[in-house]
Amino acid sequence: MSRRGFTLIELLVVIAIIAILAAILFPVFARAREKARQASCQSNLKQIAIAAQMYSQDYDERFVPMSMGTPAGTAYTASLLQPYIKNLQIFECPSYSSAGPKNCTCGSLELPRYLSYGFNCGSTAGGRMPNWYGPMGAKLSAIESPAETLFAGDSTCVNIGPGSKYPAEGTACPSWDPRHNEMVNLAYVDGHVKSVKDAPWKAWIR
Repeated sequence: MSRRGFTLIELLVVIAIIAILAAILFPVFARAREKARQASCQSNLKQIAIAAQMYSQDYDERFVPMSMGTPAGTAYTASLLQPYIKNLQIFECPSYSSAGPKNCTCGSLELPRYLSYGFNCGSTAGGRMPNWYGPMGAKLSAIESPAETLFAGDSTCVNIGPGSKYPAEGTACPSWDPRHNEMVNLAYVDGHVKSVKDAPWKAWIR
């Protein structure tokens, strides 16, 4: 008894169905994978925020500064928090396309470091960036809205801020990097971390 095989048309139909399913499912899988990376990134920022709170307890209720002079040169936030974290990879976002330690172009004297997260480079008193306030180096009692004041977040440099909003103020701070399905992870002074899509400029501008 003869057995009937598949015709060319039937094979092409099956291949077309498989291609359509793949085109539908692959983006779904990619978003799910990115969601997992986003959760890992949030965990990193949470640990960084906790380290900043621990730092403030050891330094007379003063929030970790953007930089501090040391005999070995200028130490920036990541280095100042390292004794409380003891893991440099915490500063590496799993979704950062250029992951890995590298030299910063902002005049840092430090060795290559991870640049996945930036810290709020707004002045604590307005300074040369009027109406743009940040927590770095400030007394905790002087930070009016800890739950609304940005501390750190996804960036491509050691700083983060609405640079494009104040081009006349001489700041080179870059804006954030929405690398998680067009979402950006942010850590705030009070320690909470959240993922947002719209720029929270109003949290920095008073």
